[in-house]
Amino acid sequence: MTMERRIKLKTLNSHITCKICRGYFIDATTVTECLHTFCKSCLVKHLEENNTCPTCNIVIHQSHPLQYISFDRTMQDIVYKLVPDLQDNEIKRERDFYRARGLPCPKDAALAADKPGAGDEPEQPDNTDCHRKDEQVNVCLECISTSLRTLKRSFIRCSAQATITHLKKFVAKKVLNGMEKYREIDILCNDELLGKDHTLKFVYVTRWRFRDPPLRLQYRPKIDLFVEDVNDDLKCFISEKKVDSVLVFPPVSNYRRFLIHRCVGELGRPELASFSVGVGDERRTVVCYRERLLSDEACSRPAMGLTVATRDDAALNNTSDIIYVARVHVANGFCVTILVTNL
Repeated sequence: MTMERRIKLKTLNSHITCKICRGYFIDATTVTECLHTFCKSCLVKHLEENNTCPTCNIVIHQSHPLQYISFDRTMQDIVYKLVPDLQDNEIKRERDFYRARGLPCPKDAALAADKPGAGDEPEQPDNTDCHRKDEQVNVCLECISTSLRTLKRSFIRCSAQATITHLKKFVAKKVLNGMEKYREIDILCNDELLGKDHTLKFVYVTRWRFRDPPLRLQYRPKIDLFVEDVNDDLKCFISEKKVDSVLVFPPVSNYRRFLIHRCVGELGRPELASFSVGVGDERRTVVCYRERLLSDEACSRPAMGLTVATRDDAALNNTSDIIYVARVHVANGFCVTILVTNL
């Protein structure tokens, strides 16, 4: 004989409520970095001005936090099963919202299809258009890369429930002659990289609000997000025009250090120099103005270290071993001197 234990719903509220709006999860969306869950609309609104998790303040991503959130279907199903009438009330509010604006509710057709009719003949599937009854969205796909072909027909009309992954597969089939190559395509809106699980309705509401149709999206060959972050840091470093400054990247793998050097070379700025310092896991890449280098030859030596000292301490070092000296501004106006020396 099995014993059933009854518990009150309020004992589970802390696990199924959004920390932003304090209500039950609606379209539960989880941050992939820390696995904290929120309502989709609450989280997206928060990430418009921030790049950290509202619960633990961990940095989701410096440039593209929306790329690292995903719909949590399992959590949403649990919430709907636990909270009586929550799903029905939410659908009613959504239906009233569309009715007040004179628009058809996209979920009405799905609800009608779920209700079995007495004695009705089963409908034959229509393979020509499986999403005819869905809310539709007009999309213009523009190519922003010279290495990819332009679509012959850039305007398409499809279901608002289609995801960015569907568009990637469509572009890959038309441009790369193979749907399986969809991972080699990036889709952007307003120069912002879109997440693979974003629906077109979500993109339209969050990126194209108050703009005239069609929804304009761009496609290009896939670019590593790390490279984009490096380019952003380099542009910021150049724009500050501080010759006495130095840009020091954190320790990364050999391949990523190679990418940093390549990004510097592709800038076409001969006044910039890049070199790696440190040993083992602490090896990192430094970008500076070439005129500040005291010895170009020493920069190519593999065994080099990075030390940080105050200006007074710098006088105590053997200046013949110093190949680079730069004053760097840090928090609260405090200045330090970075010395790159031979080991």
